[in-house]
Amino acid sequence: MLRLFEKKCPPGGENAVVVYTTTLRGIRKTFEDCNNVRSIIESHLVHVLERDISMDSGFKEEIRGLMGTKDVKVPLVFVKGRLIGGADEIVKLEEEGKLGVLFDGIPTALVGCQGCAGMRFVMCMECNGSCKVLDEGQKKMVKCGRSRTQIFNSRSSFFNFGKWGSKVGFRPPSAGLVILDCFFSS
Repeated sequence: MLRLFEKKCPPGGENAVVVYTTTLRGIRKTFEDCNNVRSIIESHLVHVLERDISMDSGFKEEIRGLMGTKDVKVPLVFVKGRLIGGADEIVKLEEEGKLGVLFDGIPTALVGCQGCAGMRFVMCMECNGSCKVLDEGQKKMVKCGRSRTQIFNSRSSFFNFGKWGSKVGFRPPSAGLVILDCFFSS
């Protein structure tokens, strides 16, 4: 069934569900559509790479490049390198019982993360959101940049949960955020 959809593969989306969303509440319908799509996909318990364009301008540029236009409306869902569509398409596929078929072979997600309590955001541990930590050339904060956030994959070596413990609801330093991709595959 995936062959019916246009081939457009976001980075890291070869065998994954990639969802471009926004958590910005500026336009109510867009915000509600993003929440609805997120909820539908999470109900299938599949590993999701959510890319919030309001938290990282790099994601906005990524989706614009992928779609070939600056006028991109979120949410947009990609499965195994295929563009499935926006909110209307996802709702329709879910109602017809076809969405689950598209997710066959996608790794499952375990609910929640002990490090972030399933919120996927923790404070930036390098600069605490101040962006005053400089690189060797004394230029700027390298890891979290302008948005004071970091994109993070919990399987990488950057983040050490041991520093904060593995308790739900820990309180790291304030201000900047680290975006977590913390749903571990089974």
